[in-house]
Amino acid sequence: MAMIAPLVMGFITKTMASKGWNFSDLLGKIFESKSEITAALPQGLSDSLGLANLSLPKVELPKVEIPKVEVPKVDLPKVPPVNYGAIQEPKSGGGFLKWLIPLLIILIGAWWIMGRSGCNKSTVGGVTDSLSSKVDSMGSKMDSAGSAMKAGAAAVTSSVAGKLNEAGDFVRDLGAKINKKLADGTEISIGENSVENRLITFIEDKDKPVDKTTWFTFDRLYFETGKSTLKPESQEQLKNIVAILKAYPNVNLKMGGYTDNTGDAAVNKKISNERANAAMQELVKLGLDPKRLEAEGYGAEHPIASNDTPDGKAQNRRIDIRVTKK
Repeated sequence: MAMIAPLVMGFITKTMASKGWNFSDLLGKIFESKSEITAALPQGLSDSLGLANLSLPKVELPKVEIPKVEVPKVDLPKVPPVNYGAIQEPKSGGGFLKWLIPLLIILIGAWWIMGRSGCNKSTVGGVTDSLSSKVDSMGSKMDSAGSAMKAGAAAVTSSVAGKLNEAGDFVRDLGAKINKKLADGTEISIGENSVENRLITFIEDKDKPVDKTTWFTFDRLYFETGKSTLKPESQEQLKNIVAILKAYPNVNLKMGGYTDNTGDAAVNKKISNERANAAMQELVKLGLDPKRLEAEGYGAEHPIASNDTPDGKAQNRRIDIRVTKK
């Protein structure tokens, strides 16, 4: 029974779906064929299962719309404790046979009907193999999704690793130094975690489309406090960006300026816009066509860290870039 039941249930599910039967239809088919089923059973098994005098009218299951009911709050009365030791369960005859016999009737009837409908061993094997394949596929997809989530979490963590310097700028951990060869043969020295490396990877990946949500944060671009004047140490990264865009002439960029939430929002938006344009103009001075660039300030919008700590505020004071064409 343990081996047959899953196979029969597979038959039942497949056949009901293909023929558009509901459970009432299945029972009707079984009882319409009762005499043929009992004739096919071994002698004496029909009486043992109680099939001889068994009949069941066809039942049509009506569609019922269940109304929404507001359940009133009821204060339940206090109930005295019950002496469970004094309670005895009523004895009943038949035991597990009461549910086993109907189950056997359904399984045997379904088996007989499926056999007449052309189901065979190969069909069972196909259903079993199909179910097993789908389960394996779902498990594989869940594993892949879990791995992707872990990888994404690791990427976020590495992108903000760093610390404040004495000037109050957030210095990111760029990882090991690597020499990166560009499409035109130019070679630049950058960090594994640097914005240059991530930007190049995005540009060269044909499966990564241009969109309005993928931004890259400059990790070595600093301004004088309260001003739009770039600090001298910003030049190295700006020169690298120019080299990248010259190596990939179809690529255009947008610069986005941001501040922390300190001070007046209107003032913050103004200075963020001035800083984004200052960075863009510096790229133009280094040889880029201004038609390939645009800039906009967003003030304290779209923070990438909490403004509740000095580290978070420093991370939010930044210039981002987005590829608008590649």
